[in-house]
Amino acid sequence: MLTIRREQQFAVQRDNERQFERDMLVDLRAFYPADHELLGDAGLHAVVHAGVVEGLTQGLSTRGDLRKFIHLRMVLGSGLLRDPLLPWAAEIARAGLGTPGAIDRLLAEATDFVAGAHGSNGLAALRAMHRAAELPWSALAHDDQDADPDAVTLSLLSRLWPQKFRLLPVDRRAPWLQATARTARRAGLTSRGALRCHATMAFLLGAEFVADPALPWAAASLAGTAGSTPDTRAQALQGAGQSALAALRPLLAATTDT
Repeated sequence: MLTIRREQQFAVQRDNERQFERDMLVDLRAFYPADHELLGDAGLHAVVHAGVVEGLTQGLSTRGDLRKFIHLRMVLGSGLLRDPLLPWAAEIARAGLGTPGAIDRLLAEATDFVAGAHGSNGLAALRAMHRAAELPWSALAHDDQDADPDAVTLSLLSRLWPQKFRLLPVDRRAPWLQATARTARRAGLTSRGALRCHATMAFLLGAEFVADPALPWAAASLAGTAGSTPDTRAQALQGAGQSALAALRPLLAATTDT
């Protein structure tokens, strides 16, 4: 957990937001070289700016607290405070993220979650992304009339990322699927395969992955397929995600599946 010295803490005002964002850009380049490779400076700056805007809206006012929040968004997704997979984040936010100690509680919960889901050195997460990069559309469009479609989806998620799946309590799985389905339908992803595609990506990347500035390919894919069939849109969305993962193939290939 980060320790912020007294002299580092200051209220972020409009005049110094730009300097803070420049400093954070340098910070994120160092911590997330793969994201920097995909997004470039302009894209990574958009990630920083969105984090600052949300952080200030949530009541964060110090450089240290904003820095922690932006790092959390990078690891858990820009919608982490509203992600049904992370109920502790929403609970802390409802109590007031700007209250004393709140951001550190959020960081502590996130640290525990990441340790369980990502595993040693993040290998579990990397292996999950490797599996997703190789996932054929047929696995998403699977339509067995005798099988419960939700059960098929949950089984797929458990195979893709078993460590993270185990952190989703049994009694929260159906509500989570219902929430992701509502979001998918608003995006026009209404077929069985499209719904499963959206649920899979939300599970892997975060509930609000389509609007995440760190994943610009998602929104671009949906915008570029407006008016197409749900399956066409979902296949394009999956393809865009797999293309982004392909850029990280050397890193993914360094992991071995188990």
